[in-house]
Amino acid sequence: MNPNTPVIIGVSQILQRVADLNDAKEPIDLMVQAAFKAAQDSGKPGLLEEVESVRVIRGWWKYH
Repeated sequence: MNPNTPVIIGVSQILQRVADLNDAKEPIDLMVQAAFKAAQDSGKPGLLEEVESVRVIRGWWKYH
C-alpha cells in the first residue's frame, strides 16, 4: 500500500438543529467536535495529536 493512502479509522456525525440561527455553532466548531468524536470512535482518543493535515471540501458557508 502506498504510504500516502488515506485510511479511515474513526467516524462521527454531528447534527445541529437550532430554532434560532443566532444559537448555531460555526462550521469549524462543528468540524472540531466531529474530529474529537471520531478520535474517540477509533479507540485511540489521543489520535488527533498525530494528524498531519486536514482537508475540507468547499462548504456552503462563505467566510470573508
